[in-house]
Amino acid sequence: MVCILAFGLQVFFMGYYIDDWVILNAYSTKGFEGLRLYSYLDNRPLVFWIWWIGFQVNGFTPALWQIWSLLWRIASVVTLWMALREIWPQYKRQVLVASLLFAVYPIFLQQPTALTYSFHWVCFTLFFLSLYLTVLSVKVPEKYGRYTFLSILLTSIQLFSQEFLLG
Repeated sequence: MVCILAFGLQVFFMGYYIDDWVILNAYSTKGFEGLRLYSYLDNRPLVFWIWWIGFQVNGFTPALWQIWSLLWRIASVVTLWMALREIWPQYKRQVLVASLLFAVYPIFLQQPTALTYSFHWVCFTLFFLSLYLTVLSVKVPEKYGRYTFLSILLTSIQLFSQEFLLG
């Protein structure tokens, strides 16, 4: 609800901004290959798959991209809350406050640039889900192997989709 109140009331009045246009051009002219090439040339060589899935779901509709990014932001907040709740079950209020603070963290000002920065929210979601599964692997020893494998898989996907961590 906090994310919707903070960011969702304007989604139908927003468009494309900044780097969104370059990504739109890459996809509209060369499709999947255009996204892959742009990602490589823009120092994000493995992020193209997230944008490609986004185009399959949202097409070229700006409002859908705004909703897409907001839904991934909400998913990242929920998965952070899940992970922190498993780590500190006795601190319910503090876990909730930390999650809500993450939801509206004031330094990230690129929410309107929904297409370009949606991959950050996807990667945050995968990372926090990985943390959640890591904690479950310790708490539920009989499922240690399954949870550990899924955790490593999810964190690997998010790690290698970020431009900063490819090397």
